[in-house]
Amino acid sequence: MSLRNKLRSATLGNVRAFRSTLVKVSLPNEHGVEELEVEVREPSVATRARIMKEAGVQSGDMARLDIARLQVEAVMVCSFVPGTSDRVFDDIDRDALMQLPPGGWIDSLSAPAMRFLNLDEDDIKKNSATMASA
Repeated sequence: MSLRNKLRSATLGNVRAFRSTLVKVSLPNEHGVEELEVEVREPSVATRARIMKEAGVQSGDMARLDIARLQVEAVMVCSFVPGTSDRVFDDIDRDALMQLPPGGWIDSLSAPAMRFLNLDEDDIKKNSATMASA
């Protein structure tokens, strides 16, 4: 077997499972606070590209990255009812998610979702600083 075929077999022929994590979120209700679990899953490369495009990144240019939009898109796309293929949020929820205050359950879900995107943290921090000074 050629080296090329070995490499192809070891990479493409050995598809690994996507990472996921269960996140407990505390949500207020009429009886106080209820703890629910959400499964946050790693997106595919194609899905990650779609999230980035929705967040304003074009051709890898992080200068146009909208951090809030990135956070919301990641939460929308990566959050599932545990053990199912049912997404928790639909596209119709985007505006409501964008209006949430920072902190709380949205940040609990976005932290692992953002980790699963495998983005360059320096680019994100630089863009955050640029947006804050604007």
